[in-house]
Amino acid sequence: PKVSKKRRHNHSSWAFRQLQTFIEYKAREAGIITHYVDPSYTSQTCIRCNHISKNNRNRLSFRCEKCGYENNADLIGAMNIEHKTRDYRYILESQGCLSATQTNA
Repeated sequence: PKVSKKRRHNHSSWAFRQLQTFIEYKAREAGIITHYVDPSYTSQTCIRCNHISKNNRNRLSFRCEKCGYENNADLIGAMNIEHKTRDYRYILESQGCLSATQTNA
């Protein structure tokens, strides 16, 4: 029997949501702040020149149409999420919401 696209999406999203809830719980238990980064365009944005284009990504490969940088598209996405996270952390530190030094308990 054919399963609707919406149902497939809901089913596959369930495991990710469960993992997200577990990570939030464990982080809260350890006193760690969680923040969600918008993943939009992260695998289409060049980490060298910041050029955004659907043409930069072709399935698993990434090649910037502007500067020619090449790498794995999923790795590019992860690196861009890391950059967004660092930007957010910098904003919190500059506002005095976070300590710039890490302490180990």
